[in-house]
Amino acid sequence: MNTRLLRHIGFWAAYLLLMGYLSGRYDMRFGVAYFSELLQLPAKIGATYLVFYWLETRPGESLLRLGLRILAVLCIAVLANRLLMYVYLHPAFYAEHYGMVFWHFDRILFTFIDVGTPVAAATAIKMSRFRQASRLREQQLVQEKLQSELKFLRAQTNPHFLFNTLNSTYALARREAPRTAEALMRLSKLLRFILYDCARPQIPLSDEAKVIHDLIELEKLRYGDRLQVTYEEQIDDPSQPIAPLLLLPFVENAFKHGASETRFGTHIAIRLSLENGRLHFEVCNDKEPDEAGAETEGLGLHNVQRQLELLYPGAYELKIEAGQKEFCVHLFISVDGGR
Repeated sequence: MNTRLLRHIGFWAAYLLLMGYLSGRYDMRFGVAYFSELLQLPAKIGATYLVFYWLETRPGESLLRLGLRILAVLCIAVLANRLLMYVYLHPAFYAEHYGMVFWHFDRILFTFIDVGTPVAAATAIKMSRFRQASRLREQQLVQEKLQSELKFLRAQTNPHFLFNTLNSTYALARREAPRTAEALMRLSKLLRFILYDCARPQIPLSDEAKVIHDLIELEKLRYGDRLQVTYEEQIDDPSQPIAPLLLLPFVENAFKHGASETRFGTHIAIRLSLENGRLHFEVCNDKEPDEAGAETEGLGLHNVQRQLELLYPGAYELKIEAGQKEFCVHLFISVDGGR
């Protein structure tokens, strides 16, 4: 038996003992008083739990309407108790002492108070426990907020440490290996963009174009003469807002499956245009003939497709062309229609 059920049984047992004792003091017939209270208890229990679990405040409901519903439940419980008293308890135990009029105002008011007392007492206990739980939950939320703030501060510290380390390595590489220094510088720009600029909901299209250019130059340093990249850009409004990291994954996917998985020289063509709020982004790369569907199954492309669905619903078109020797992605976005 769980603790909650024991608490409820204990409450009603204590209520029965108290009310039976108070009723029996009038004529010292405690047996009759306890029996009478026991028979009236189901109506009181029913009214109490209806108020507890069925008559809770509904969304948008006024307190007046809630109060009327509670009053209706109490009236039904009072009527049930009056019928029990009129039909059975009074004829059996009290008829010789006093008469009974069913619609007697004073007796109805007394019965209403009698039924309403356990409802009020139980509700007060429940509200007290609810307030205590709410206070505990509030303390937990404050603690969680402090922990989140601490994690955020630590997350800010880690990138600073990383950039300081990259800057130190860059200074050393300038003296020892100029090409390594250039790679570190471009890598630092990419990391700064991903960690800081991408925290904003939108960035200028020119910023996304710059990071694409940095990635291209970084990959050129890696693959050397084996990689040829054609990049074309025609943007009529460089300040046009766009969701960050929306175009970069397509370029990264081209290098991953075009340059790194091709045994010979490879060519990647990238075209970015924006005209009158209509963006067109195209990425094509050479591929090995036996690379069946690998590029379309990457996690990066799936993530970008999901972002497009969330950020530009009904305002984008994504075409993927997977040929035998070439893989192309065409993305069209009405950037003015995004969220």
